[in-house]
Amino acid sequence: MAGLKSGFNECWKECFNLGDDDLKKPTILDIWNFRRKNELLSEGRIRITDVEETDINLKEDK
Repeated sequence: MAGLKSGFNECWKECFNLGDDDLKKPTILDIWNFRRKNELLSEGRIRITDVEETDINLKEDK
């Protein structure tokens, strides 16, 4: 499928000013069941490195 582009990648490049290498790095979409992703995306925080522990609200495993 040579010549085809990813709509996801093209959109994220434009919306968040990302390069090809940026798209290879983990994003907040990689956090399982993360319900605050829309909030963080609207703040421009898209990389996992942009997420703080307080954003996730971790619970202790019993």
